[in-house]
Amino acid sequence: MKIAIISPWAISKSAIGGTERFTIDLADQFRDIGHSVTVFTFSGKDQRINNTDYISLDILGNGRIANEYDIREIAGDFSEESSFCKIAEKIEGRISLEEFDVIQINSLLLLKAWTKKQRFFTIHTNPFEYKLDWGDTAFSVMIDALKSQTINHLTKISAPSKHYADYFSKLIDSTVINIPHAIDVSRLICTKNSQSLRSIYGLDQNKVTLLLPSRLEPNQKRPHILFEALGKIDPSFKNNLQVISSGVDTQYVTYKTDLEQLAAKNNIPARFVYFKDIAEAYRLADIIILPSASESFGYSALESLSLEKITILNNLPTFKEIAQDNPNAFFFNHTSTNLAKVINSILEHRVTSVSNSDLWISRYEPKLWVNKYQEVIESCIST
Repeated sequence: MKIAIISPWAISKSAIGGTERFTIDLADQFRDIGHSVTVFTFSGKDQRINNTDYISLDILGNGRIANEYDIREIAGDFSEESSFCKIAEKIEGRISLEEFDVIQINSLLLLKAWTKKQRFFTIHTNPFEYKLDWGDTAFSVMIDALKSQTINHLTKISAPSKHYADYFSKLIDSTVINIPHAIDVSRLICTKNSQSLRSIYGLDQNKVTLLLPSRLEPNQKRPHILFEALGKIDPSFKNNLQVISSGVDTQYVTYKTDLEQLAAKNNIPARFVYFKDIAEAYRLADIIILPSASESFGYSALESLSLEKITILNNLPTFKEIAQDNPNAFFFNHTSTNLAKVINSILEHRVTSVSNSDLWISRYEPKLWVNKYQEVIESCIST
């Protein structure tokens, strides 16, 4: 079977965002069970990753990388249905997908694209994130568009968390299938030792290293919560801490400066580094912090816990789903004060990571994951 995967964001092996890594993993798994797969992105470069072709539609021209602001320039603010039509026309005009049997789409902005083809959407953007990007009115317009498309028997909808699958099912009065993401931990194994990596990245060999693996985005990802928390840490522990952030995204360079100033104010050594190999960032980490205000799923949480790293998570429904039955997950309740208490407790009791349970590991097994997507494909074709 020929499958086209459509992802709005440029793809690289070192991608920061979960959608990009999801796309690579899904393409690999589809190929491994015998499907022919081609991935199309709004922008970026043409490349071949793990024997799969990734083709850029280059919607901005000259190889420029597109973000949500560029999409707004092309199609409008999505507060009217016409925006969905404009972006669909733009993308459909760049590529014909007639030869493909099924299209898997990773953006609800493309609800009006390829409506006569077998499609299944994966919802990567929850209401908080969607409203943050597009506003309350646009969210209502999108829900109406989503309702209209579920009437189309060629269309299936899935979400990686049960929480949001249930949420969207109620909103659109139609079934949204829950298919949790999976993880192939082999791509996160780093062969370099921590000591040599600390030398490379200018880190103290003896300090406890806290990793912020998510983007430096202030409203959803909230990296400032960690730096505020470290200002409230017991001084006897604080002097033994350092922070490294791998989420250096060009969209948030200005915010990086703000965080550097906050770290300096609280006397915390902090490095902001772009990692070509994200496995190196995880290898450096003693404790991983995820202070997000909202997550549709939480790819960084899945990666961190898969590597049996002590992981401190904000108390979100999606994070709680991922962490169920995992002994290395610790939760704080939204505030920097509470995060400081959790960090203090872990350091005071000298908590070390332990092996994951077989039950937890089996829940995120890639073959189980792709088989669930295979069931969706078969239901598309048989409809």
